[in-house]
Amino acid sequence: MKRADDYAQRRAHLANLSDEELYNKFWNLAEEIVDPLLELGRKNTTPSVERSILLRM
Repeated sequence: MKRADDYAQRRAHLANLSDEELYNKFWNLAEEIVDPLLELGRKNTTPSVERSILLRM
């Protein structure tokens, strides 16, 4: 099974961005992905779990 080449179509919204704009877009998207993970860690981690992790390091 061969996938149809749709690269040009998928990159259309990025085509007119400069390198700096692409760099900023990448890091903004990365923050959107990581922020919920950090929030879960803050809400669901107890001091005993943190201590256990630190002792294993």
